[in-house]
Amino acid sequence: MAADILSARDGGILTVTLFNPDKFNALDAAMWQRLAEVFAAADGDDTLRCVIVRGAGAAFAAGGDLAEGTDFARSARQQILIKAIVSKMTQISEWPHLWSAMGALQKSIYTNLSAYDLFSFVRKMDLNNAKRIGLTNQNVLVDGTSSDGQYILQPRDGNWSLIPQYIQQQLGS
Repeated sequence: MAADILSARDGGILTVTLFNPDKFNALDAAMWQRLAEVFAAADGDDTLRCVIVRGAGAAFAAGGDLAEGTDFARSARQQILIKAIVSKMTQISEWPHLWSAMGALQKSIYTNLSAYDLFSFVRKMDLNNAKRIGLTNQNVLVDGTSSDGQYILQPRDGNWSLIPQYIQQQLGS
């Protein structure tokens, strides 16, 4: 069976199982999406009293699947999160919960944007039609080594202007 998020309901209890036992339940992009769908479906269900999240097999979860640890994969997960936040921000009934969540996030997110500015910015984003542009060693980047011996990607011929040129070309503008 392929990696998945399994869910089962028993009365007021929802059990969510991270199912990727061959990789200690590491979550790939599809699992993150499915997890968001399961929680979105449970959101607002007044008959739900408890949600149990467990891992299949010997481990709970190893975290994110490192095979999907690319910048593109992180960007995809961030877009899923932003879409969920935007969805909540458009529902007036959710605003009290958002304020408490923003209070909790203030300790880890540093910005000089006011809550109104952030809301305005998020409302104008169109993630459904966003272009996905990957910078890899297959286009404008090349493999390299930093001064401390770490593997890095750097612009071809050290020419940083290639990156915005490539992005503009991909955007078609």
